[in-house]
Amino acid sequence: GGGGGGGGADLMARIDAADASAEGWKQKGGEAYKRQDYKEAIRCYTQAYSLCEPRSELAVTCLNNRAACHAQLKSHGLVVEDASKVIQEQPANIKALLRRMVAYDALCRHSEALEDAGAVLTMEPKNAHALQVVAKKRQSLTRKGNENVQVVHSTQVLCVFLFTEDRPLQCFACLRSLKRHIVGVTLNVYVFWRAAERKCIHSYQLLEALPETSKLTNGKVSWIDSSKQEFFPAFSRVVNRLSVEGHQHLLLLSDTALFHTSVDARAALQVLTERREAFTVRLDLNPRVDYFPEARLLDSAPARLQSFAGNEHLLLWTRSYDKSKMAYEAVPREMGWDAILDWTATLIRIEHVQHFFSALLPPLNTVEELDTKAADWLSRRQRMKQSEISHRSACFDAPRLVTLDPKAFGDAAEADRALRWHVLRSRGLDGSGGDNAASKFASQLGWKVQEVMDYVKDVDVQYEPLVSLDSLLEPEVYRQH
Repeated sequence: GGGGGGGGADLMARIDAADASAEGWKQKGGEAYKRQDYKEAIRCYTQAYSLCEPRSELAVTCLNNRAACHAQLKSHGLVVEDASKVIQEQPANIKALLRRMVAYDALCRHSEALEDAGAVLTMEPKNAHALQVVAKKRQSLTRKGNENVQVVHSTQVLCVFLFTEDRPLQCFACLRSLKRHIVGVTLNVYVFWRAAERKCIHSYQLLEALPETSKLTNGKVSWIDSSKQEFFPAFSRVVNRLSVEGHQHLLLLSDTALFHTSVDARAALQVLTERREAFTVRLDLNPRVDYFPEARLLDSAPARLQSFAGNEHLLLWTRSYDKSKMAYEAVPREMGWDAILDWTATLIRIEHVQHFFSALLPPLNTVEELDTKAADWLSRRQRMKQSEISHRSACFDAPRLVTLDPKAFGDAAEADRALRWHVLRSRGLDGSGGDNAASKFASQLGWKVQEVMDYVKDVDVQYEPLVSLDSLLEPEVYRQH
């Protein structure tokens, strides 16, 4: 036992020495950079990087500094290589984004340069270098008349309210699909979560720390613990703050929604901006073909569907108003066409959400109550006069998302077990990732290694989820359904 302890001490001493050596080489690199000996600086940073713990803060700094040296030597391909590795670990690293943007521009990879410029301008709206890249692209578009190249920088912000309760697995999948497929805007995502299961609480805390679900290249993710008696005030505070800040639109999203096809959010926002008579843009229309035959779904559609002039993939319709009954004609609610507001995936004006919440007495405290109250509120709206609320809505001409029945993945404990199993396997914590897998993952989360091991300690490596997680984590398979 004593020998083993000594060996452990020797190992720790060697690790400490390596870290010190890495820091020393980094300092030498900095000195070489100051005296403009960029090749020597690259050599020093390379040596420092080789001694770092992979993906550690020091390793990322060495890569970023080496990218700066390559930039001075006009080695643009190498700048892209190093800066991309930095951005992979730190999506909001503005120095790396700027360096890669300049390198892309020099390599005539203008679309990629413009994308990085958009990310920079999201964080620094007046950044001169990024504005110059955007201006150059706009001049190019004017000169060439090239309509196939899109300027990705957008000042439009889409705020998203994602509701999730005791379903961290589904929340994880929903956020992944949202990041992949909502395009054209800066996303500000607010995740309102609550959990009764202790393990689910732990999993939501993991998602809040996990870069994959806590960081966006363009935008931010805010996690809001809406525990008992906190749901209504938390929701109301955020809605009111967004309204004061001048935000106009909100995407209400359920964790059962999985985007499988890109959604041009700019086009959807354009509908609400240009058509005041349009109440919502429903992103969840036509997704439920797994529950309803497609023919039946289309048969229930309103008689008049009109293409929106701003985007041919968006359709507008008005529900049929029966003057004799002084009410809008009813159609099967589960088909989606009649629901002017739905919590699955609806883009709506913030002022209407405020109106809805002002009518809630007493305040609600669960997502289930929210859904029930919304249905009641909408039912009353349906009996109102035409002048009191618009019943014109819009949707995309083809499914952009699918909704999966949460019960398919078992109860809360079973679904949470599936998430922990996925973490165990995907992060190499089952032994496949080597001895450093836990420390690497802990570093990403900002957790201690023991906290990571505690999270997966009860997971059986041989466990098999009730349903393949591919249906959640790779929703693109539903595009042809």
